[in-house]
Amino acid sequence: MRIGFTRDNDSSIIPSSTEVDAVKENILRIKPAHMADVDVIVFAPTAVPIAVTFSALDPNTTAMQSAINDALDGFFRISNNIGQDVKLSDLTAAINQVIDSNGQTPSYTLSAPSGDTTIGLNKIGTLGVVTFP
Repeated sequence: MRIGFTRDNDSSIIPSSTEVDAVKENILRIKPAHMADVDVIVFAPTAVPIAVTFSALDPNTTAMQSAINDALDGFFRISNNIGQDVKLSDLTAAINQVIDSNGQTPSYTLSAPSGDTTIGLNKIGTLGVVTFP
């Protein structure tokens, strides 16, 4: 049995080795009797930071940048799974839903990522550096 997990409410979604050990201990207490302890593998996924670069943004204000950062952070915390590719269409959908504190929506062009990001086994996409024009 392989179990990978993330931490939704921490600054980093990647759990520490201490957290991995604690989760494994709890699982070993409730696992089926016919399963050997060595068959229980608990792991923290490896982060794959995805940089997001805007080549154009209107309005290019602090309020809009903050709203976009919040939306992208929420996307990577909620709509993301271990071993699942990060689709460009999902990222743009998250940005397209942004309404800043002034009630404005963004008009933008992304130069990165330029396509879907492949995420391998035991890895998870995370928000990398966000660059605004």
